[in-house]
Amino acid sequence: VYASSANFSWLGYDVFGNVSAYSYVLSLNSNTNPDDVPEGSISSLANEVRKTFSNLQSGRYYFKVKAKDEAGNWGNPLSVNFSIDNTPPTIPRILSENKSSNSITYSWSSSTDSESPVVNYRINLSYQNGSVLNSVLVNSTTSRTYTFTSVSSGDYNATVGAVNFVGLFRWSNEKGAEADFTPPLISATPNVTVVTSSPILRAWTNEAAVCFYNSSTGNIRFYYTNTTYHETKLRNLASGQHRYTVTCSDLSDNSASSFVNFTINTALAPTSVAGPSTIGTYERLTNSIVIGIN
Repeated sequence: VYASSANFSWLGYDVFGNVSAYSYVLSLNSNTNPDDVPEGSISSLANEVRKTFSNLQSGRYYFKVKAKDEAGNWGNPLSVNFSIDNTPPTIPRILSENKSSNSITYSWSSSTDSESPVVNYRINLSYQNGSVLNSVLVNSTTSRTYTFTSVSSGDYNATVGAVNFVGLFRWSNEKGAEADFTPPLISATPNVTVVTSSPILRAWTNEAAVCFYNSSTGNIRFYYTNTTYHETKLRNLASGQHRYTVTCSDLSDNSASSFVNFTINTALAPTSVAGPSTIGTYERLTNSIVIGIN
């Protein structure tokens, strides 16, 4: 869907009594489950039956909610999965124009979209003053060519638009369409020794991009991406040295790569912990903890 917010409502029931509270979570991780802390005001926990999440970025989301009965028993969570696509396809570019008697044939480059597929193209033939002479929907993503026939002699302009599955267009004459040939700058971590077999792979780009990392089965998309910060978790790696290639593509389909090199040593043990004496977390509040290892 094309949206920046999501609204949920629900109602639980219990055959032996009433529902006393709910717990829910919205995550980009399918393995994240709601905790056992009731949501809402302490005086009306049973009425916490709707929630709106705003400012959502593109990605696949997992909403889960569960209910607690008056005896304190939590039920199994109910899950709703959905995808948001707020990003238009990459910009198509006209590659050639061939005139023959009273016809003009145009060809254009492929447009891609990492969130939802490109479903078709639209090509407009316009007079020099900008008024459209003909507009044609090309219901194909593989045949990127079209011939306008019965065209009178004169000067014309053509523009091509690509539309993705949620209906977002990107046009060949958009501002910056011919200006962005610069790939994103990438920095990635870790590049040190880590003590876990499942380290977090992080990357930063200087513009919105979609990032992937290489594996034995091919390129794998980061779990959280399509912004300037990208994060994913590597799992069950063996001890020793590891090297990964991180590749990121911006909205104009310019790509760049960076590398991370790190060593896993699970035999290392923490020697010190420095941080606040008490730790509390709520929504966007994050405490910093420094752990020393031998």
